[in-house]
Order: sequence, then C-alpha cells, then structure tokens
Amino acid sequence: MLIKKIIIAFIFLVPTTQANACIFDPFSNVAAHPDEVKQEHDIAFFGKLESLINDYKKREQTAYFSIVKIYKSDVLSTVKITNKLSSSCSRPFGKVGSVYYVYADKMEKEDGYEIDGYASFVSFTTALEADMNFAIEVEQVVD
Repeated sequence: MLIKKIIIAFIFLVPTTQANACIFDPFSNVAAHPDEVKQEHDIAFFGKLESLINDYKKREQTAYFSIVKIYKSDVLSTVKITNKLSSSCSRPFGKVGSVYYVYADKMEKEDGYEIDGYASFVSFTTALEADMNFAIEVEQVVD
C-alpha cells in the first residue's frame, strides 16, 4: 500500500516540476535561429560587456555594452541592457570584458533595452560553436 502511494505521488509530482523548467536551452535556440530572433526584437548587436550591476532583490542585471557591430537599431556606441532574471529560461551575463550577441526590446518607462525572462543573447564562444552565420565575420574584431 505504501509503494502504491509513493508511485501515485511520483506521477503527480514529476510533471509539476518539469512544467517549471525551461524546455529549450535559450543559448542553443538563439544560436540556431539568429535571423528569426533578430526580427522579434528592437535591437540586435555584437558587443563587449563593459560593466555589470547585479540587483538580487529585483532579480535583474543592468549591463552596459560597447557596440562592436550593430545589426538592428541606430544605437552607435554604448547601450544599457536590463536583463530580468525572472524565469527558468533567464540566464545571467558572465564577467565584464566578455563579448556577446544581444537581442533586446526597448524599455517603455526607461532609457535602454531589456531582456525579459528569456535569455536572448549568446556568448561569442557559443556562437562560434554553433556556426552562427555572422560569428566568423566579427572574429577578427575580437582578436
């Protein structure tokens, strides 16, 4: 009888815990479909992370990037990105000095752009590993 209760509990608990998990790895998804991701966002660029502020209470990061190459938008040099760490598909930016392909949306109430709940950015290393079309073109800039 105890085993039967354990099995029933297991059946109900497993789907609940998996429902809260991110189904697709955001980095792999973004790297596999860069053109589609670019169309879904207001800005797309390749840039160097210059500074990073972690706000653990708000569960977000404020990141400042210098733009190496812009793919969508008219921002010329520096951009502020608020990265909301609000879901299982959120990912934090790494260390200052690293480079990323970033896709974000214009913030409504503040200056800058935001990544809201789904990590719509890819590190340069991940982009190269995934053979993103334009990763090779900026490889010389990073070196």
